[in-house]
Amino acid sequence: MTTAKKKVLIISYYWPPAGGVAVQRWYKFATYLPEFGYEPIIFTVKDGEFGALDHSKDDLSDRITVLREPILEPYKLYKKFTGKKSEDKIKQEAFSGSQGKEGLAVWIRGNFFIPDARKYWVKRSVKRLSSFLRENHVDAIISNGTPHSCHLIGMKLKRKFNIPWLADFRDPWTKVDYFDDLKLTSLARRKHYRLEYNVLENADAVTTVSKTWEQDFAQLGAKNTATITNGFDRSDFSDLHHKDSDKFVITHLGTLSKFRFHEEFWNGILEKVKKDPAFKQQLEIRLIGNVDETFFRYFHRTSLIENVVHISHLDHKEALAHAVSSDALLLLLGHKSMSEGRIPAKVFEYLAVAKPILAYGQSPSDVEKIILESNAGIFVPFDDSNGLNKALDELFLQFKTGNTLVEPKGIEKFERKNLTAELANVLDGITGNGN
Repeated sequence: MTTAKKKVLIISYYWPPAGGVAVQRWYKFATYLPEFGYEPIIFTVKDGEFGALDHSKDDLSDRITVLREPILEPYKLYKKFTGKKSEDKIKQEAFSGSQGKEGLAVWIRGNFFIPDARKYWVKRSVKRLSSFLRENHVDAIISNGTPHSCHLIGMKLKRKFNIPWLADFRDPWTKVDYFDDLKLTSLARRKHYRLEYNVLENADAVTTVSKTWEQDFAQLGAKNTATITNGFDRSDFSDLHHKDSDKFVITHLGTLSKFRFHEEFWNGILEKVKKDPAFKQQLEIRLIGNVDETFFRYFHRTSLIENVVHISHLDHKEALAHAVSSDALLLLLGHKSMSEGRIPAKVFEYLAVAKPILAYGQSPSDVEKIILESNAGIFVPFDDSNGLNKALDELFLQFKTGNTLVEPKGIEKFERKNLTAELANVLDGITGNGN
C-alpha cells in the first residue's frame, strides 16, 4: 500500500521564467520533494519584474500544481521617475546608496514600501490562497524570501488557518548588507524590526543558507532553526565538456554589484599584468551576468578592459558551460564587515565544476570554511595583496602545465537531492511526521 504524499504550499515570488540564482533553490526543492513524501504546490507571481529571464527551464506545471497571481509592481513608476526605459531590468543594488533622483527613489522605497516593493502582492495573495485553502487541504506552508513580503503572506495564512509554517530566508532581513543604505527613518526601521520579529516568532521553523545567518535569526527570536545551504545538481553538468583555449580564463558567474567591487583586488591583478607580459597576453576575465558600472569605470581607467569579456546574461545551462571551460572560477564577496555569513549560491556549482576557485572576502567566513574544507581552491582575505599575488602565480602555473582540475572533498552533502532530504526532515518535524 502506497502512503499518500503530504501536500506543501510553497510561496515563492521567483519561479520560471525568472532567471538567476533566486529561482534555483526552490525550483530544485520542488523537483525532488516528491521523492521524500511531499507534493509541492507552487504559488508565484504572474508577469513579475525579474532581473533576468531564463526560458530554458520547465516550470514543472506538467507534474505539479503552479498557481500564479498578478501583482501591482511599483517599478514602472520607478523607471519613469529615474528616466529608465520600460524594458530595463531592475537590479537589487539600484535600491541602495544612490544619489539624486535615484537617491530619492531609494528613500521612498525604504520608507513607504515595507518590507519591500512587493508589499501590494500580500493582500491579494492572502485572499487568493485563503479561497484555495478552504477547498484544498495542505499539510504545511513554506514562504521563500526575499522578497520578505512572501513571509507576510505565510504569516497571515498561518494565523488564519493554523497550518504548520516554514519561513525560508535566502537572505537576511534587517541584517542584510544593504539595509543601512535604504535611507530609513527611525519609524520605518522600527517597522522592519517589528515585522521581522513577528515572522520569526510565528514561524514553526526557520531555515536559512548559512550557519552564521542561522545564529543571527536565533538571536532575533526564531525558535526552531536549521541551515540548509544552496547546492548543485549533477544532472545540470551531465552533457557539459571543457573547451580548450589558449587563454588563461578566469570566469565569474552572476551579479557583481558595487558592494563586490574591491579596488585592491583588481590592483593586484593589474600589477601582475604590468609585470608579466605572458600573463597579460593570455589572461581573459569573463564576467557573465549583471555587472555594476563601478567595475567598468575601473577597467577603462586602467586598460584592464583589454582582458575583460562581459556577457550580460546567459541561460543557466549556458553559463555553466562557460564555467566548465574555464581555468579558474572567481568569487568576490561583498561588504568587508558584513559578508561573514553570505555564501553566494554559485559557490556550490563552482564546487561541482571542479575547477580551482579564487575567492576574495572576509576571513573568517562561512565561504572560507567551505572552500578550505573541500580543498576546492584558494581563499584570499581582504587586503592580503601578498596572498593574492601568490594565488595568481599558482593558478597561472597550473594553467601553463595543463593542471586546472581539482578534486573537491565531501561535497556530496551539497547535492540538491541530499539537501531536499534535510528539508523533508524539517517538514516532518513541524507536520508531526517525524519519528
